[in-house]
Amino acid sequence: MQECRLYSLKEVMRLFGLKRVQSWAKMLSLAALNDGLPELFNLARVRAIFMRRLAQNKGLTNVDSYYLAGLFSLLDTLIGKALEELLSQLPINDAIKISFVDEQGVYGELLTIAQGYESIAVDVEEPGLATPYFEALAEASKQTI
Repeated sequence: MQECRLYSLKEVMRLFGLKRVQSWAKMLSLAALNDGLPELFNLARVRAIFMRRLAQNKGLTNVDSYYLAGLFSLLDTLIGKALEELLSQLPINDAIKISFVDEQGVYGELLTIAQGYESIAVDVEEPGLATPYFEALAEASKQTI
């Protein structure tokens, strides 16, 4: 049997179905709320939206995969297990997995920018960062799961 690697939420939904993906999102959201981590879950959503917007601004293809990378980038903290263990169980693109562990490639670059922006460790005046970040904050605040 050939192994399947997923690149985007669209592929995840096609493979598992919208209702199952929604139930997973609700489960993660409830787990975050039960553990007192709603802000962490919100941060993952902001990071996902911000990374997708950065990818769009850079003219990258498959921008949904950057959303997926941002969303899963805090999975270890949300679930409470080692990132390497979780990644070994997820059928996602190896480039996304490498971005989490080694911060390499385009995924790693955008993840580093997102993390830096969250902690104000980057130049907030750098062109092209402030607008997509604030748009991501606004979009995430409107989302409900």
